[in-house]
Amino acid sequence: MKINWLGIFSRLKASFLGRGRTVATDSLSIFSFDLIGLAFGLANSILLARFFGPQGRGIISMVVLVPTILYSFSDVGLSQSATFLVSRNKDQAKSFLFSILLLSAVFSGILVLGAFLSFDYWHKWYQNYPAELFLLALPSACFMLSLMISRYYFLGLQEIFFFGMINISQALGNLIVILVTGLALNNNLHWYIVMFLGNLLLNQALVLIFVSQRMPGSAKKTALILKPILKYGIRMYPANIMFILRVRIDQFILGYYLEPGLLGIYTIAVFMSENLLRFPASVQESLFPKISSSAGEDKYQIVARAVKMTFLLAVLLSLVVTAAGYPLIWILFGKKFLPAYPALVVLLLVSVFDSVWKIVSIFFVATERPGLVSFFSFISVLANVFFS
Repeated sequence: MKINWLGIFSRLKASFLGRGRTVATDSLSIFSFDLIGLAFGLANSILLARFFGPQGRGIISMVVLVPTILYSFSDVGLSQSATFLVSRNKDQAKSFLFSILLLSAVFSGILVLGAFLSFDYWHKWYQNYPAELFLLALPSACFMLSLMISRYYFLGLQEIFFFGMINISQALGNLIVILVTGLALNNNLHWYIVMFLGNLLLNQALVLIFVSQRMPGSAKKTALILKPILKYGIRMYPANIMFILRVRIDQFILGYYLEPGLLGIYTIAVFMSENLLRFPASVQESLFPKISSSAGEDKYQIVARAVKMTFLLAVLLSLVVTAAGYPLIWILFGKKFLPAYPALVVLLLVSVFDSVWKIVSIFFVATERPGLVSFFSFISVLANVFFS
């Protein structure tokens, strides 16, 4: 039997570029980009550990965590709006993107300014971390949010290639930052933060070029559209807050009680367990625009199949990582980080259930029921605080 290699190649190419237009092919496409991003992320994590050690890694983790929290709090459902509204109104994509980016600049700017003005109050809880590094890193919150919105804009258009390339470009830039800082600048943390901010600025400029090239032909006019964005976004806001607190409040608590070196060790366990969720996140992201734009009953069957597949895969991956985790930490990050293994085992168990929740929550979000996501996320945050 003759094999149609050209046809197979064409289907693989379409899947990789996100042109398959099914949940499976889009998930595969997103996951392919995520694997590339994971490779860069793993290299970044290894080099951070090797160059800066537990102490430096802990300092960097806490310093970058603050703008991450700021951008998450300033995302009043804007990133989800960029997918939800653009997927339903492609002829108004330019207006929606312009309006969402404008709102993001206002909201993130207000929170960053507030963080500067209240710095003496909140920094006293984290005296083990240099004050000047926090001050240097704070403006990055604005660019983190705008990059996230740009990614979700491309997801709304189902332009999976550009959706994935934004993450890869950012990860590649971070890799260069670490190499330059570690090899040429004597592991200087101040230069690391400055170059980290510069990488975000450069990537935002590149994204704007991508946007101008991939704007739908029917979306030529720019108008300010605020009501539908805020109406949808405000309903998403509690869910966004609960999500970031659920996955990061443990580091804030441990950063207060532990010295930076111990926090740096803990972040290795966080990094390894969170990357177990790469594939569930790919399924979640591919489902979002499809469910948002679907008016039929087939979306329930799609979500049910996705939950089953995700759970089985997460269990399998968690078992593999649990078995290989101890030697992997030793080989990749060094003997100093071996105390991260017990935390890794606990976090892997949590990741299995979190992978299923990712699929269920995006169904609620895409069907305009974010209140349920907020409620269950709030319970998860309380549990995270208790166990931390």
